[in-house]
Amino acid sequence: MFESSVGQRYEDSPRVIYGAMVSTYPDLEYIWVSRNDQPLQANPNTKIFRRLSFDYYRYLVTSRYWINNQNFPTYLTKRRGTAYLQTWHGQPIRKCSMIRKLYQGRKSGYLKWVTHAKKSG
Repeated sequence: MFESSVGQRYEDSPRVIYGAMVSTYPDLEYIWVSRNDQPLQANPNTKIFRRLSFDYYRYLVTSRYWINNQNFPTYLTKRRGTAYLQTWHGQPIRKCSMIRKLYQGRKSGYLKWVTHAKKSG
């Protein structure tokens, strides 16, 4: 399941990863979250759903992979067996887990909030 910019755009690292995966594994089923029906059907196995729709949640709980450049809703916890690749568009957050001082000025609980979905239940 791919999502970029909270479903607003077909761009950034999720788009590049998606393109590489479709080229390498064209027969897999792909799910894109979009507010405006992008991407155009790059292959017949790509399904497009609106963010926060019934199908959005259905595929979140059944997808083997989550690929996103922002956050999925913070009230979600990924199921065991799902891999979550977070590419962090425009944020130095991937370095922040090692450098705590970069959290200065953030609300308490920020690190827990941004890392919640990666945990298995």
